Amino acid sequence: MTVLPDPASSRCLLVGVSAYSEEGMDDLPAVANNLEELRAVLTDPEVWGLPEEHCVILRPAGAEDVLDAIHSLTERTEDTFVLYYAGHGLLDLESGKGLHLAMPRSSLDHLHRALLYGSVVEALQDPRSGVRRNIVVLDCCYSGAASRGRMGRKRPPPEEPPAEGVFLLTATKRNEQAKAPEGQPLTDFTTELVSVLSEGVAGDRPLLDLDTLYRELYGRMRRRNKTSPQLRTSSPPADLALARNRQYREPPPGPSAPERAAAATGARSRRLTGALAAAVTVLAAVTVLVLDPFSSSGAGSKDGGNSASPPAAGSLLRASASGFTGNVDLSREGRTDWVQWGYLPKDRGVTAEFTGGPAESECRQTNVTCVTRRADAFVIGDFTALGTEAPFRLHASRQPVSFSWTGGAAPHESASGVRSVVYQGGPGAGFRILVPAKGTTRVFRLYVSYRQGSIRFSASLRNGGAPAYSASADTASGPPNENYFRVYEMTFRTPEPSLLEVAVTLESNHGGGNVTLMAATLQ
Repeated sequence: MTVLPDPASSRCLLVGVSAYSEEGMDDLPAVANNLEELRAVLTDPEVWGLPEEHCVILRPAGAEDVLDAIHSLTERTEDTFVLYYAGHGLLDLESGKGLHLAMPRSSLDHLHRALLYGSVVEALQDPRSGVRRNIVVLDCCYSGAASRGRMGRKRPPPEEPPAEGVFLLTATKRNEQAKAPEGQPLTDFTTELVSVLSEGVAGDRPLLDLDTLYRELYGRMRRRNKTSPQLRTSSPPADLALARNRQYREPPPGPSAPERAAAATGARSRRLTGALAAAVTVLAAVTVLVLDPFSSSGAGSKDGGNSASPPAAGSLLRASASGFTGNVDLSREGRTDWVQWGYLPKDRGVTAEFTGGPAESECRQTNVTCVTRRADAFVIGDFTALGTEAPFRLHASRQPVSFSWTGGAAPHESASGVRSVVYQGGPGAGFRILVPAKGTTRVFRLYVSYRQGSIRFSASLRNGGAPAYSASADTASGPPNENYFRVYEMTFRTPEPSLLEVAVTLESNHGGGNVTLMAATLQ
């Protein structure tokens, strides 16, 4: 029997490496979008319904980050654990150890900095794990297509046999190259994976089992770019589902036994049956009007002590803006999630008033924009940089505001007095952030600063259920060359899962103006 994993007892780790520091390792910008899109699908109640806090996005600095996250999550998983990786795949031809998952500082010359797939299997099979089944999805060049030029006459190592308790789905077979065309928002394989999980496939099965998912992906990828996904497992893949099949429709109910008997007795019995059914329908409608305490009339009563459930709360978006100063404890304020942008440990003890450089190069070994997050949480989305210029990182040792935290993700578990930020200038400069919205009322705070210009802040719900909010602020009336600090607070909810979209942009530039992203909290 095909089963859908229990969302409350399952976990998901989405790992992506999009930026690489070593020569010969091309960056993969689409990988960052892969993680966001796949997470949105897996947490969609109509697909799987995994709780947001159970689906963790990780942009690792090294292999240990991934293994630590696997151990941490599998120890708290009782049903199904999904591990997804997107990045470069490398093959070790010297030792014959097989597939390596590239980390930011790894390459063909530095395979010791990569993550060996065999180490992943060992972590998944740790006796401390409570997982019933593991699903590993690898969106990379499987078994070293990137190292083809170094193979010479050496024979590639044998493929890893199916690991006990692990369903392994790979984007390619041996010596095929996974595709991530320039300018495409997602890699080819994840584009099709998200599509199939989101919509299902035409058929008479209410659940999309792993075997059907694989066969659908295989056909799509053969048509798309001639690559061949592979599925390896020691268990029947048809017994496990990954999503509900949205294309499936329940068949209409057939006639009941009494109806069949009535049909056999002739037209008179059929008319009698129809009349009785109509009477039952009318009676049911009257009963609902009497018993439903949330009917349009507002009248209601209880039936045997059981009151009807209240309707879902409507959409809400309420926002305000104010200045702030001093230190903000992100851990205390962000009980659901928090994030701080721009921090590097090397900032500690720096006395220079300003230090920093392009975020893409300076933060590369950690992550592209020096993001520090609450450990084991990824609810607040990563920012999207707007405008024509790339973001810069800045450590401003004398600014009057700072941030502190504990319980952060490695390697920035704790810090205090942090005055590091990410900023952007130039035409259209700004940042956009998405935050999941749902029936629970949430409070999102965004900390920003600006100088020598005016900024515009906007917030809206993607479902359009509440009026959008917009506000502007300008430095023209204050002293020149001053930084102005602002916190925007939004209280929001939606009856069905949606997104809160916020953006802050440099609306006008008075000469050297910029807008700075500092931190955010969610509770």
